[in-house]
Amino acid sequence: MKSVARMGLCLLLAGAFATPGVGLAQSVIGSSCATFPAVFNQQQVVTLNQSVAAGRLIVVGVAVNAPANFTGISDSAASSYPIVNAVALYGGTGILAAYARRTTSVLNAGSSITLQFFSTGSTTAQSCVSVASFPGVLPITSPDDAYGSNSGSGSSLAVTSSTPTQYANELVYSVFASAATPGAIAALAPAYGLGATCSGDSTLCVLPAWNFGASAAGIYEGADASSANAVSWGALSITFRSNERIFADGFE
Repeated sequence: MKSVARMGLCLLLAGAFATPGVGLAQSVIGSSCATFPAVFNQQQVVTLNQSVAAGRLIVVGVAVNAPANFTGISDSAASSYPIVNAVALYGGTGILAAYARRTTSVLNAGSSITLQFFSTGSTTAQSCVSVASFPGVLPITSPDDAYGSNSGSGSSLAVTSSTPTQYANELVYSVFASAATPGAIAALAPAYGLGATCSGDSTLCVLPAWNFGASAAGIYEGADASSANAVSWGALSITFRSNERIFADGFE
């Protein structure tokens, strides 16, 4: 009886994946692309398209197609977001960074996340931001565990953590950025892409993705993606300790 019930849950979950955005607990809650002059004190605001319950993990993936320094990220509740990982895009064409924190109170739809940064290149810079929300990450001070970063050029994008996981059933968050050449990027299984956010000319894209970690510790987790064209790219991966009841079963 238990196996039949579990099969039903698996079928229900498969149906959710077949219809993106319906029934998924993991989702992009806001995104934005903008163009800035290469000067100090730029500000980019991302408006949330849905409410976020207290206790959920928010991860902000941001890519800029010029050398840049981020000076702060905060939300409407005045909560600041610490940086978790970053990598320079191939050939010095920009930077990809990830910031994360757990919500301590409800963020209503229409709330905002504001990024402060300055670009150091000699031309205008494009910036694309994707904000994702996840349930089930343990309510501890530092739930992040293993990190990976990589960059390269071509149509195959990949990242693997530089250290093994310390725990089983972790959430594996990955984010990919492509620059310089227009070309759609897509996450490859077992990662589930959450939809790419691209500049108007598609020369800068950022794609967050996630998957369930292995059921055993000591794994070098990672993710892969592909691009329609050869691109300069960067990729990050971060694992987070999760509540096994939620993430091992795949539902909230």
